[in-house]
Amino acid sequence: RALAPRTADQLPGYAELVQAMYAGVQSTDYFQILGVDRGATQAEIRAAFEDASRRFDPHQVGRDSPLWVQVKEIAAVVEDAYRLLSNERLRTRYELAIR
Repeated sequence: RALAPRTADQLPGYAELVQAMYAGVQSTDYFQILGVDRGATQAEIRAAFEDASRRFDPHQVGRDSPLWVQVKEIAAVVEDAYRLLSNERLRTRYELAIR
């Protein structure tokens, strides 16, 4: 018989990963959140977004987990970062603002 699938919050080290990223989304810029340089191409930004979206998908964490709220907030910030950085006009304005 198949066992119930494990959620991400049950994986070793996931809590530490979430804590580090959660601290990061509160104190760093969108480039650092996605883990790309300021000169990153659109392809690099998209790949970083897809990777972060997989790692911090709230659907992969049990709703009863103490990590769920943090993962949900991280996912929202990751989406905001991608939305802004994938738009050249918004990205240019953002880069000027964070100098």
